[in-house]
Amino acid sequence: MEIIRATPELIETPIIQQILPIENRTDLIDRIQEGIIMNMIVEDGVPVGFVGLTGEFGNNLMAVIHQDFRRRGYVYETCLQTITEGFEDSGINEINASVVQNSPSHQLAIKLGLIEQRIERTSQMTEVYLSIRIN
Repeated sequence: MEIIRATPELIETPIIQQILPIENRTDLIDRIQEGIIMNMIVEDGVPVGFVGLTGEFGNNLMAVIHQDFRRRGYVYETCLQTITEGFEDSGINEINASVVQNSPSHQLAIKLGLIEQRIERTSQMTEVYLSIRIN
């Protein structure tokens, strides 16, 4: 597995097209061109997922990986690198995430050191909001 900085061309590869709708890819391409931190997860030369800092302030952690490449530690490793780059290169002092309670993403966020800030329940799911800060 290799972690490389995302480019618009990498967002338009076949596996990424499978896991991300066109409107989301278009938005990500725009954000990459604006300079957000976005790292691609590459397996045998093929992009299979990505981790990035999105949102209005560039501090919302998001991760997407093709189902065939889950549970290998790729997202964890790429999240660590992305969080480090966010704090060191972007000058932000807080990174946020929102995940479904008790999901693999929730477990990953806790493993990464994010702290639960609040929980919101709806009729369909329970969402957990987490963050990690540096001083």
